[in-house]
Amino acid sequence: MLQARRYAQWHVYEERGYDTLRWDENLPRIKAVGEAIEGLSPDEFEEYFGAFYEAVAESLDTDGSNRLAGLISSVQGANAHYIDVWLDETDSIEKTGEVQPIIPSNEGYEDDLESPPEDAERVPDARIDLQPVPLPSIELFQQLVVHQTRCQVRDFWISMGEEPPEEYRVLGFGKYKFAARYQMDGRYEYDYTQLHADIPGYTVGLGLEDHPEIETGVKEFLSLFDT
Repeated sequence: MLQARRYAQWHVYEERGYDTLRWDENLPRIKAVGEAIEGLSPDEFEEYFGAFYEAVAESLDTDGSNRLAGLISSVQGANAHYIDVWLDETDSIEKTGEVQPIIPSNEGYEDDLESPPEDAERVPDARIDLQPVPLPSIELFQQLVVHQTRCQVRDFWISMGEEPPEEYRVLGFGKYKFAARYQMDGRYEYDYTQLHADIPGYTVGLGLEDHPEIETGVKEFLSLFDT
């Protein structure tokens, strides 16, 4: 029933142009945010997302497999974080919000995670959720944030009971609430957050092919959701 309702909302939005999508599940806005982030220079990305990088990546060390194994153990109880993103009228990054921790609840995520910031004049165009990840540079982190928006688009289609377009058939961490539902909701055949999941037609697609040693570390951390 929920999947059918989501699909109906998308159909009305797509065919009639009515504003039927939730603010944090607006597919065109999420796509636009991903494209805008991808187009940022390293200095621009640091300006908008430097604090986010510090919260989820900068303090983690990836030197040595044994040390990495220790880090994996140490972050088992660490919080994921989110940051809100606003675009301007040209679909360029206008501003980002304060970095906030995601505190899990009995339902898998905190109740206000789906709520827009109360002091904002308008709702964000997207909200980026990420677990702690071991990236030694903010340039590599930029690729991961773009990948996260692609995973959000994937989550949108999966939540409607539909396969996403091929470019969005990627594995990894998208919306925190869907990561929890993939594990706890019997309606989903697969957990798309599992980077080693054997799902026909899906790849990791992290964009780190030129950095295999870093890609291995990132996979290790993101696979903390694996069951």
